[in-house]
Amino acid sequence: MKSFISVVIISMLAFSCKKLKVNNCTEPELDCSHISCFIYNSYFQFNVVDKTTGIDLVFGNNPRYATADIKLYRDAAHVYAIPLAVDNIQKHFTTSFAAAEMYLVVAGGTTYKLNVAFKGIDCCAGRVKSLQVNNELICTCCPDVISVSVE
Repeated sequence: MKSFISVVIISMLAFSCKKLKVNNCTEPELDCSHISCFIYNSYFQFNVVDKTTGIDLVFGNNPRYATADIKLYRDAAHVYAIPLAVDNIQKHFTTSFAAAEMYLVVAGGTTYKLNVAFKGIDCCAGRVKSLQVNNELICTCCPDVISVSVE
């Protein structure tokens, strides 16, 4: 009898949870009314690739740039830096401090304006849903790691 009751309780718990769609474009339905976020994390993971060939310019076989050559800022004047973490194993950059408007600076010179729309992934976090680079649409249903093309 105890095992039957345990199975019923576990089944009720399993079926009472909302199933989230795996599709990257679909935002989960979240009830965040009971949560106060002290920090909201906005995730952005990306690679820097050649606009013509698509070759990774930082983590590729013959990298053109070092990881230190890639910077991200909140402003066009390059005053407010956004901290970037380098994932050498999965070979991409990541930040949890992304903004709706950012500026990617490559090798201290060329600047690319990034416009981002976010989707919620939980009550206190979001990730890039769509990305424009210099007003050119890169993706509307972006993958977790986005290839940002540069010249």
